[in-house]
Amino acid sequence: MAGSKKYKRMPVSRYGFPMKIKIVSPKKGRPEIHHMVKPEMFREFCNWAALPTPLREPKTQTEWSVKWGVTEATLSKWKHRPEFWEMVANQRREWAKDKTSDVIHGLYRNASTRGEAAEVKLWLEAVEDWSEKAPPTSPNITIIGIKGITEADIQKLVQPEEKEKAIEGEIVS
Repeated sequence: MAGSKKYKRMPVSRYGFPMKIKIVSPKKGRPEIHHMVKPEMFREFCNWAALPTPLREPKTQTEWSVKWGVTEATLSKWKHRPEFWEMVANQRREWAKDKTSDVIHGLYRNASTRGEAAEVKLWLEAVEDWSEKAPPTSPNITIIGIKGITEADIQKLVQPEEKEKAIEGEIVS
């Protein structure tokens, strides 16, 4: 068995899952394309995949592979790369940004006739990084009265406290 490598077996639970799982968070910033023979073609495929299906030209992944001279297996491998979906999401956001005016116009048209705006709210959250913020709530306290407390005592509680004035003096022991 010369030349064969021995691999250390990872301990697994009784359900077949690894005992130790390393969680790797995605990197911030623009995704990098490492060790790729045709990075320009990869970027073009990401741009094509980011478009809505009716706007894609060529229409199918098979037609795209024939046009660019790449096998479908290569495209499938590219789709399994983590940077592929990051680039598709970024490109999709860029494509959609200039469509927001049309969506706002649709909001106006729909709101003036039917009053439905959930789709536009979703669009603004997805494309424009908008979030609905809850208005700040202030406590609504009404003092009804407590037996034994006078109106003057209540006014002292409602008004802010005055700071005590410092008195100059001498400590005598």
